[in-house]
Amino acid sequence: MFYYWDTIHGDDGFDSIFILTTQLDELTSAYKQLWLLLLCIFSLALMAVLFIGSRITTSFTKPVKSATLTAIELAKGNFHVRTNEYPNHEFNVLNASLNTLAGNLQRITKEQEMQNDRLKTVIENIGTPLILIDDQGYVILINQMYKELFRVKESNILGHTYLEAIRHDEVKQIIEDIFMTEQKISKEITIPIHIQMKNLEVYGAPIISLDNEWKGIVLVFHDITEL
Repeated sequence: MFYYWDTIHGDDGFDSIFILTTQLDELTSAYKQLWLLLLCIFSLALMAVLFIGSRITTSFTKPVKSATLTAIELAKGNFHVRTNEYPNHEFNVLNASLNTLAGNLQRITKEQEMQNDRLKTVIENIGTPLILIDDQGYVILINQMYKELFRVKESNILGHTYLEAIRHDEVKQIIEDIFMTEQKISKEITIPIHIQMKNLEVYGAPIISLDNEWKGIVLVFHDITEL
């Protein structure tokens, strides 16, 4: 039992005593109910905050993750990849731009492959030995006539520098002169090819694009041994 009292002073000189009693069990129960109510309200508020936060995080991280994975695949050369687009989303412009970029790169790559195929077809049908060297000095293309003249395998030539792929110093010197002067060169050389001495007329020229960008070198060989 809980007691509370206080003295009340009257105007007529008589004092009174005010006494309040209550059960402790009832007070304790009221406190418990109050704390339980506060705990429920706090739990519901925390769940709401976590739910809203999760939705917001997912809303932002999912488009970013998709765009990141697409960018990584594009960097690897996979131009067929596409990212998901999210209408009415802040990141939709980014994802749509990545898809446009991927489509353009895929189209450009396909056009380059078609051009390379046409170039290879033309070169293979040229009746004289020919070799293409890129601007870094790597051999990127030879035709069948070149392989027959120098008796080499394509696997031992392509992807190697001309210093590694070409055995004859006279040919290497012509290539170096073109790299140094960026001018066309025509020269007759005599070199041993297996057990024969071959007289060759070599024509070399730099490959320069329409925007004056250096692309490499082309060498054409004419066998004039029998002339």
